[in-house]
Amino acid sequence: MDPQVLAPDMVRELIENIEIGEKEMVDGKQTQKIRITYSFAGELTTADFQTL
Repeated sequence: MDPQVLAPDMVRELIENIEIGEKEMVDGKQTQKIRITYSFAGELTTADFQTL
């Protein structure tokens, strides 16, 4: 199976929890911490990704 679009029921199975932090100003830029806990892969946070 190679889905091109994640259907809502697929997302509900893959993601266990999403936490969104308060907005903050850091070095003149607005930032916000996001923590996603996946059902089968554990937790990823915004620290795991490069700043866009």
